[in-house]
Amino acid sequence: MILIRKILLVTSLVLLLIATDVKGSWAVSFSDQQPVILNIFGNAKKDMEGKTQENIGKMTGNKKDQAIGKAKQVESKAAQNTQDTVSDLTDKVKGKAKDIKNSMRKGADEIKARV
Repeated sequence: MILIRKILLVTSLVLLLIATDVKGSWAVSFSDQQPVILNIFGNAKKDMEGKTQENIGKMTGNKKDQAIGKAKQVESKAAQNTQDTVSDLTDKVKGKAKDIKNSMRKGADEIKARV
């Protein structure tokens, strides 16, 4: 019974990976957001591959598959964290640039008012 449950789990994970590939190719139509969308799907795919490989390793007793699966999950998590950090920094820089622009505009308006 446990073996059947594990086989069903692995099968469903493989089907999820296939669905991720379909969505990944569908996401190409978003030209402006393409890198972000593809990175998200790529990271999720890498994570699912890692989980699948780790679980297959556990089922078969293969320590190498377990370790490689775990490594893929860590790689995916690191890539996602890097992407999140870059996105946060980009938002902060854009916010500061907008603040500077508004400050300069306000200063220019004050100068015009004096003249």
